[in-house]
Amino acid sequence: MLASYAVISYDYLNLNLKFGYHFVIIDVICGDHAENNYIQFRFSGGGDDMTKRMLRADFLKRVLDRLGFKVSMRSDLIDAELKGEVKSILLQKLEMTGRLLGATRLMDMYLKDSEMVEKYVEEFLNGRYHFATIEEKK
Repeated sequence: MLASYAVISYDYLNLNLKFGYHFVIIDVICGDHAENNYIQFRFSGGGDDMTKRMLRADFLKRVLDRLGFKVSMRSDLIDAELKGEVKSILLQKLEMTGRLLGATRLMDMYLKDSEMVEKYVEEFLNGRYHFATIEEKK
C-alpha cells in the first residue's frame, strides 16, 4: 500500500500525503464554473506531544480562517473547505495552501505558546513561509 499519492487532471486534484507523522488530504475542483469549485483540506498528526500539535493546528486554523476557508478543529485534526470561488481566486488559495503545508512541516517541534502562533500567523500572511529555523527579532 502506498503512503502517498496524487490524482491530477485539468481541473481536479486529489492529494493524499503522508510525510513523517503527518497526514494531509487536499481535494480540489477548479474549473470555469465557480459554483462547482472547491478546496477541501484535512491535516492531522505530528511528531511532538499533543499540546504542541494543537498549537500547530491552531496556526493552521487561524491562517485558513483568514484565507476565507470554513474551518473546524478537533484536537489536532483540521478540516477546512472553500467553495464557490472563481478559478483565479481558487488557484491563489490553493497556492497559499501549498505554502502553508511547507511552512508547518516541523512547526509542532518549536511552537511554544499561543503568542508564537499569532505572531507566526501574521508573518505567514505577510509573506514569511519558512519557520524551520527560529530567528528571534531583538
